[in-house]
Amino acid sequence: MAKVGPWVESAMRDLGLERDARGLIPLADARKRLRAVSEMARGGWHRIDGQVSQPTDFDFLWAALLSLADAGEFVKEASRLVWKFSPRGFDNIAPLERYGDAILPWLASRVDDTGTLDSSPWCVVPCLLGISNKGALDVLARIRTRPQEDKERIRTWQRTHGVPNRPTTTLDEAGILQLLDDAASAEEDSPMPWPRLESGAGHFERHAMRIIAAREKTGDDWGVLIEVVQGDLLNGPGEEYRWPATIQQYRYGSKVPSGGRYLEDARPIGIRRVLPKGFALTSSEVPRSFDGIKVIGPKGTAPFTMTDALLSKLGLVPKRTRTTKVTDWTAVLAVRARLCRDPGAFWSDARPLARKVLGLRAPVLVVATDRFEHVSGPASAERGKARRLPSKSKTFCSVAAALVHRDPARFIAGTPNKDWRG
Repeated sequence: MAKVGPWVESAMRDLGLERDARGLIPLADARKRLRAVSEMARGGWHRIDGQVSQPTDFDFLWAALLSLADAGEFVKEASRLVWKFSPRGFDNIAPLERYGDAILPWLASRVDDTGTLDSSPWCVVPCLLGISNKGALDVLARIRTRPQEDKERIRTWQRTHGVPNRPTTTLDEAGILQLLDDAASAEEDSPMPWPRLESGAGHFERHAMRIIAAREKTGDDWGVLIEVVQGDLLNGPGEEYRWPATIQQYRYGSKVPSGGRYLEDARPIGIRRVLPKGFALTSSEVPRSFDGIKVIGPKGTAPFTMTDALLSKLGLVPKRTRTTKVTDWTAVLAVRARLCRDPGAFWSDARPLARKVLGLRAPVLVVATDRFEHVSGPASAERGKARRLPSKSKTFCSVAAALVHRDPARFIAGTPNKDWRG
């Protein structure tokens, strides 16, 4: 007997019927049962010898629908029937498990032109949430119930599948910029669609940013990676934080979903600070002195000890923040002092990153720099030029041109604005 998924297995169990080699109701029997009805109603109960549970007429019809030849036949039959009842289990995804994404036309038919979702069957939304095809997201976006529930369905889909790319059939500057504009305009927060210059949380305190753009050596595949060194808490001996400083990654391209999942699409920051014995550290307050704080890492850099004189020489001013609140100023200034002493300390080789993160097998780099002018997009709470779309930025327009023409000389950095000084 062929192996079937758990939801399909559950539908076949306890019916008292013999199964075929697929592990399903024999095809002829399934078709006969469905031809005899015009609606999916609960109907009567059936007693099965030797078992306590009693399946309903609906249970037999549901199993028959899951036993058809293919998705096309399922869509035809499921669309013909009038649904007055639902299968067991609020999160039932048996149709998706059995037939895959090809059931999408039937799922879409359960939402009318006003956005009303039929109350039966209740497996429609769980199946839509399980389909990675952007068409499923489009159907979910049509559903109108309560505003908060509507938003949560979208967030759930995006947490599972990522922010979808706008499909492009050809490689051109307009297509690349449209994809970046879509991300910069998105208001969802998981995955994070686009790096913002400002934030209301200390764990997004920004220290440095780098952009990498690459083309596949042959063919039209491309990708853009933006890395952000961010955070106000450093893990160390006896210190493990829920939201530690990190190198957050945001990816875009022909082979990856857009955006980045917080702390998941990221690299370890690789730096820690050791406070001198007896050092008094109070959350969110600037210490009277930074003397004696040892800074270790990232790998390949020499440890050093912070002093007030060194911070003054480097131009590092406490309380200069890109967020509303910093929890640990010793961590923030440790990262920034390292950047002042070793500007490239947090950046690893760009080409392996393009392979690993952007999905390019043989990437050809056209841009790799931490000196560029960033824009936060219209979904940000910032004012002025920062709220521009990427397509309105000379820098990002030049990134698109460099990608299309495989020409690094087309890149225009603009006025750097991405670190704490900006």
